[in-house]
Amino acid sequence: GKVSDDKGEGLIQANVIIDVSKGLAAVTDFDGNYELSAPAGTYSVLFKYVGKEEKRVKVTLAEGEKKTLNVTLIEREQLM
Repeated sequence: GKVSDDKGEGLIQANVIIDVSKGLAAVTDFDGNYELSAPAGTYSVLFKYVGKEEKRVKVTLAEGEKKTLNVTLIEREQLM
């Protein structure tokens, strides 16, 4: 999949997390692309990037199924 900003630019080093304790996490590359493998099941995938709103996406995978998740993270409102 790919993690982009609201202008369509890929986000470098964005976090894609299912369960860090089980090693189910990835970091995007220079173009915002990532690849993550997980066993069959239902997951809440968290997308995080500094200065952007976090996003959660619920995904259900069947045995041997592949899915592509492309997400857009928007600018976080700054409170002073």
